[in-house]
Amino acid sequence: ALLQETQRIAKIGSWRQQAGEQEMQWSPELYEIFGLDPAAGPPSLEGMLPLIDEESQAIIRRLHESDFPQAVTFTMRLRRPDSAERVCWVEGRTELDPSGARVGPVGFCQDVTEREAAAAQLRQAQKMESVGQLTGGLAHDFNNLLAVIIGNLDLIAEDQKEGSADKEFAETALQAALKGSELTKQLMAFSRRQTLDPKVVCLNALVEGMAPLWRGTLG
Repeated sequence: ALLQETQRIAKIGSWRQQAGEQEMQWSPELYEIFGLDPAAGPPSLEGMLPLIDEESQAIIRRLHESDFPQAVTFTMRLRRPDSAERVCWVEGRTELDPSGARVGPVGFCQDVTEREAAAAQLRQAQKMESVGQLTGGLAHDFNNLLAVIIGNLDLIAEDQKEGSADKEFAETALQAALKGSELTKQLMAFSRRQTLDPKVVCLNALVEGMAPLWRGTLG
């Protein structure tokens, strides 16, 4: 009873098949993992295989047809009759009697779906951390380049005649460079996990500020 309770808590199901017998012996937990009704009894090998991925099908076939005195371990992906997908850690081998004769396949199957999901979330978090570090480095370099561009555009704009097309072009480029500088600061704040400082903006003013760029592109 203690072993069965331990298997239930750990979501570990076991199976066993005697030589010459078609029907396998399943633990209650294995029915739960596969989403099958224990009252119907264990499915046949051919009835079970369509529920699992093709690579696992080939391994399980070999377990039932050949001798594997050493344990074979693999990850199995399972689609239950209710369409729920599960990820299982499986270990199986061929059971031998004291004389070394083949008895049949035996093994266990542990549902590790939640563990795999947690591991995937951790990998995603690590990726995001790497992206943040990369973003911070790039933003810092871009900010240095933009500082040079902004300084030179400011000098160019001062040298142009008031109301001339050249002065308008220089000021438009300067405003775009300043917006780029603000963007790099936001990226650096993201990479350093700083709290961003949202501000209320006038959407009309933002649109109008882009108008000179749009006119040059769209006419």
